[in-house]
Amino acid sequence: GRGGFGVLASSGTNMTFSHLNASNRNIGLYAADGARDVVMTNNNLSNTDTAILLRSVFDSPDADALPFVVHDNQMTGSGQALNLNNLTDFTIGAAGSGATIELPTDGSLNGMGRPIEMAAINNVVVDGLDLSWSGAGRGGFGVLASSGTNMTFSHLNASNRNIGLYAADGARDVVMTN
Repeated sequence: GRGGFGVLASSGTNMTFSHLNASNRNIGLYAADGARDVVMTNNNLSNTDTAILLRSVFDSPDADALPFVVHDNQMTGSGQALNLNNLTDFTIGAAGSGATIELPTDGSLNGMGRPIEMAAINNVVVDGLDLSWSGAGRGGFGVLASSGTNMTFSHLNASNRNIGLYAADGARDVVMTN
């Protein structure tokens, strides 16, 4: 079975996680509690319950305005790509889009019960992803978002889901287009 974390990092600055094998875990990579300037690239996060969990990750006073950068991670067979909590000012898009968080386009998102789950998120754009369900019948959520503000969801395919896009529990200023 799956167990524990691949990496759990908190309250540090300028942390880079690259070329790691954190497969078969409950959570592959977990950055939280005031971590700053976190980079997660080229990691094997396959067969995890949650590939990446980011909670309360912020930008330090540096030249860029990015609290984290996530791209080129393998998530095949995972139950969830992203669990995000208490984050601001970022984008989520497909591989090669230049988004702050780039998700794979290999079809792995289509087998996940809840590819993206977010709470207490402010100023986020989720754009250009295929979050459709590939299993039998309908399954799960494409995006589950709660208690955030200024959330934009556009150009998403969340077909064949129980619920495609779900914004609830105090979500404010939510835009869903195309």
